Amino acid sequence: MALSVADAIKNSKNLIVEGGTGVGKSMAYLVPAMLFAVENDTRVVVSTNTINLQEQLINKDLPALQRGLRVLSSDAERLLFSSLKGRDNYLCLQKWQSILREETLAKDEARLISKIMMWIDETTSGDRSEINISFRDRPIWSRLSASGSAICPAYSAEMCFLRDARKKAENANVLVVNHALLMRDIIEGGGIIPNYDHLIIDEAHNLE
Repeated sequence: MALSVADAIKNSKNLIVEGGTGVGKSMAYLVPAMLFAVENDTRVVVSTNTINLQEQLINKDLPALQRGLRVLSSDAERLLFSSLKGRDNYLCLQKWQSILREETLAKDEARLISKIMMWIDETTSGDRSEINISFRDRPIWSRLSASGSAICPAYSAEMCFLRDARKKAENANVLVVNHALLMRDIIEGGGIIPNYDHLIIDEAHNLE
């Protein structure tokens, strides 16, 4: 599979691969994608169906492969990889400051705000996947996320988690997104995901 993926990327071919769970498919497409992207100074986008797989690729598979590929290629050290998610995954600091100024809070609001206060000094991404957002917390989180902030006066401010995530995405050789963001980018004619030349769709049976 790795050889087939390498050939498809190098020669701009379409390739469909079917394989069972746990056989190493992600490794088989990541290795040729990483090597090609860094050697040719281009971007490969990987799209997953679930955020869980997106997190696995960014936090486990890509760092491990980069360490291993240093044996094969000195270029591996220059590889930059990142993830990009929808706006509602990132904390909006302007909304956060606004809710802190409220004089009264409901019990559920106070609990989530306490949790965020413990987390906000540690996070560098503002990504909600770093903390446990329960189902009942989601309506409150939606008030704090960057969702709906298409025209935000603080977007160019010193600290903006959404802006930082997009900046990292623009510099990445391998960019991991999810199907929802990929489809939104296609529907809107681009502009959400940085320009890319090669696309790998994992969990493609969920794409429709």
